[in-house]
Amino acid sequence: MNSKQKLSERNIKLILGAILSDLSDEHLDELANATIVRTFLKDEVICHEGDAGSSLFVVSSGRVDVLKQIEEAGEVLLNTFEPGEFFGEMAFFQQGMRSATIRAVEPSVILEIGQDAFLQVLGRSPSLSMHILGKLSARLRDADQWVIVELRQTNEALQRTLAQLEHVLEISRELTSTVALEPLLHKIVALAADLTASASVSILLLDRRSGELRFRAASSDPSGKLFDIPVPVEGSIAGSVFLSGEPLIVADTQSDKRHYDQVGQQIGIDVQSLLAVPLLIKQHSIGVLEAINKQDGRPFSLEDAGTLSALAAQAATAIENARLVEALRSAYEQLGELDRLKSDFISIASHELRTPLSLILGYASVLREQLGEKAGPQLDVVWRAATRLRQIIETMLNLRYLETGEVELVAERFDLRDEVVDACNAYRSLAEANGVNLHVETPSAPLLISADRTKLRLVLDNLLSNAVKFTPWGGKVRVGVNRLQGQAEVIVTDTGVGIPEEAMKRIFNRFEQVEGHMTRRYGGMGLGLAIVKEMVELHGGTVWAESVVGRGSRFVVRLPIVGLTGELGVVRPQE
Repeated sequence: MNSKQKLSERNIKLILGAILSDLSDEHLDELANATIVRTFLKDEVICHEGDAGSSLFVVSSGRVDVLKQIEEAGEVLLNTFEPGEFFGEMAFFQQGMRSATIRAVEPSVILEIGQDAFLQVLGRSPSLSMHILGKLSARLRDADQWVIVELRQTNEALQRTLAQLEHVLEISRELTSTVALEPLLHKIVALAADLTASASVSILLLDRRSGELRFRAASSDPSGKLFDIPVPVEGSIAGSVFLSGEPLIVADTQSDKRHYDQVGQQIGIDVQSLLAVPLLIKQHSIGVLEAINKQDGRPFSLEDAGTLSALAAQAATAIENARLVEALRSAYEQLGELDRLKSDFISIASHELRTPLSLILGYASVLREQLGEKAGPQLDVVWRAATRLRQIIETMLNLRYLETGEVELVAERFDLRDEVVDACNAYRSLAEANGVNLHVETPSAPLLISADRTKLRLVLDNLLSNAVKFTPWGGKVRVGVNRLQGQAEVIVTDTGVGIPEEAMKRIFNRFEQVEGHMTRRYGGMGLGLAIVKEMVELHGGTVWAESVVGRGSRFVVRLPIVGLTGELGVVRPQE
């Protein structure tokens, strides 16, 4: 905090007379009477924008800096005033300097001559006016020239930075177009070496298994010798950058104990200086980008660090994307192999099971005829189990044919009413055994459609099987057939358990079970509705479901009446 201090009029006159030469005794008396003596501590502000701005300051002791705020460069020094020098507030002499701040560099004593007295003396003494204002103008011209130089230098620096950033942006586009990891890494080190004019640039990525950093690419190591050198995270320059997430410039690597000599020895380069920046993904380090030895022999600069950091930000994202693409490609290949093995298994298992199953059903039928009612119940159990197994095999084969596009649709013209009634009659005994009332309603007029009767029967069987299976004792299943404009509609409605809303979107997916696989009560492989959907769509139709938990479900199938329009499989007329 500045304070006022009284000096004798004689001392003030002596100071003013020594500093402001050519003053008469009369003028000295006037100025001395209007002078305030101020003392300032180190770094204390004497005046700044917003002050009166019309005083004259005389430095009695200490030292004073005049600073100006330049947006791009921050606060810069314009002038320094020593004891025996004077200055006017910038706002009084030049409007453009209103943002200047005057600060004591060290404890100082300043004589401040107020605006009115100062102007009166200047007005009465033209020679004094010229003398003082001339010195002040010279000071301000110096300051202006300094500001111009600073602004020019700042602008040049900004232009260089802008050019570098534009280059990095172009590089970013180039990097994002490369999805193969190894070519991407080599491209990054080549670009980094060019941007920083370095003798060599390398990329180290974290090996998650060992916890060490491993070289993955180096511009001066085409043979890949560095790949055999692990770099510990603890105690190395690269490790320090990896852990801190901050760039690091090492001007003299020989004096840094963290420097890893093996690297330079392996590639035959005497590492003198080094710049390392982290490769970050959402503030998480995945590796380090290192540049060694500027080609012109100069040390790495902050500008180099900024450029390499900007490239590293783009490179880290590109590396992570390339890794994800690589992992996705590998997973896709594995999935394709698993899918092939699954299809092969289904094909082999289905065909291998068909022969013994046919024998079981054949001998069960013969035994029933030979033994009569005596072994009837036991043979019925065998017959039902074998029939169920045959349905599973047929379902698996149909799924495989749909996947491979081997389904053949044989067009046949028939009355849809008859097929629906026949399917319902086939399930009537099962419905009665489960205590379910199965009712079918059809129009009085024939409803002729052109479709594959066998495949359509598969659709009806799956819908009826589900309706009867999921409807509790005493419930109802209703099947309706309708004619729409150019379409035939089959609706299967039950009063069963219903389907939760969150499961409605996936019930037509393969192997989808509304209940848990280990706790489901109703059995099944979760393939029935998937086959229904694909078979209906193969015929050019649509299918959807509506359901309320606890109140039942409603499945709607619509098929074109005019004929088959499916794109899958082979469509040929019945001979």
